[in-house]
Amino acid sequence: MAVYQWRVFEKDGTITTVDVEPSDMPIIKIPGDPAELEELGFDLLNICKVADQFCGGLKITEAQMISVGGYHDIYELRTDSGDSKVSLIARPFLAPLLDEWGQENCSGMLLSEVAVMTLLRHTSTIPVPRCLSHSVSDGGNPWILLEKCSGVASECMRSAVSKEAKIRMLHEFADISVQISRVPVPSSAPIGSLQSFDTTMGSVQVGPLYAAGLVGGAGPFPTYQSYISYLVKRAEEIMGGETCKELQVIVALAERLAPSEDDRMWRPTLMHGDLDPKNILSSNGHIDAILDWEFHAVVPAFLALDYPKWLVNEGITDRRFAPMCLDGMTCTRSWVETEEDAAEYRRIFAQSVSALDPDYMRIVEAGSNARRLVDWLLQWSQYEPYHTGFAAWRAYIEGSEGV
Repeated sequence: MAVYQWRVFEKDGTITTVDVEPSDMPIIKIPGDPAELEELGFDLLNICKVADQFCGGLKITEAQMISVGGYHDIYELRTDSGDSKVSLIARPFLAPLLDEWGQENCSGMLLSEVAVMTLLRHTSTIPVPRCLSHSVSDGGNPWILLEKCSGVASECMRSAVSKEAKIRMLHEFADISVQISRVPVPSSAPIGSLQSFDTTMGSVQVGPLYAAGLVGGAGPFPTYQSYISYLVKRAEEIMGGETCKELQVIVALAERLAPSEDDRMWRPTLMHGDLDPKNILSSNGHIDAILDWEFHAVVPAFLALDYPKWLVNEGITDRRFAPMCLDGMTCTRSWVETEEDAAEYRRIFAQSVSALDPDYMRIVEAGSNARRLVDWLLQWSQYEPYHTGFAAWRAYIEGSEGV
């Protein structure tokens, strides 16, 4: 029997519902069978021993995988003490990723995430999980141990969620968005991810950029132009040397789409990078935690500030341009809301965020097409339907904006 239902809208407006079943992943007893633990590919027993230090004298007695990820699996570690049960979250890097990226890059991304979560907990009231421990020791999978937060993921996608709860989430998300934009980073920071944060000195260092789809870290990039040039070169590599006329005009297009030399537009600004509903835990619209900060970035404000990701209907997520699958029948994208409801919720978010920061929406609007261009480049594909969608979008913005 399903625990709950997700509801999404297809390109043609039809509704697709997905029944989410209870987890059927096996429970691993701790200390358990050494052979079974060996098959996991990482040292779960050692993580549990570290976790014991944060359980108030209790011991971890079982672990269960609760989510399968592209970069790391997520395990819930539990004590067994009746009503006083304690649960923590462990995220070890996957062995295949460790083989592809190498120890240094995987460790760098984990330390970057630890740095940004520490910075956020010191400088804001954004609900970020507390990092209890982490390891980047040579010869082992890097891992991070976090407190378990309350709330459920992707609540706004659930069929049973009320409109009132969605609106409540938007107001809270507006406050979080403004707080993220005000996290202090150096005014001379390049485009990249946090490399370190010194809690004593309050100093922040920005290093290589970690983003979904990038193999290891890239950069840091001293300018917007150098960042775009890198993304174009990466897209050309994805094409395997094939000529793609769309890529030949992007650098010049990016220049035209960038806003004026307004300091507020270009101020180095923190962004989450992966704020899908799955990374927001909430309870009846109240946001309990923002998860998964590994793909955060420091970028110019016009690339950082945006509407909630699940309400955006522009660029690659615009129903007119979203790439089709190779079968030509189905779309590679689906949407959390109808076009009409998404527009209403965007207006509510805009009003809420503007009450907190009058400049916020001015920056969102000024950087709209530049952000959408970066979206296309970060998700670049060698398949023809992708190029068709991008070409249609580019023709539209060049006509509507006169760029």
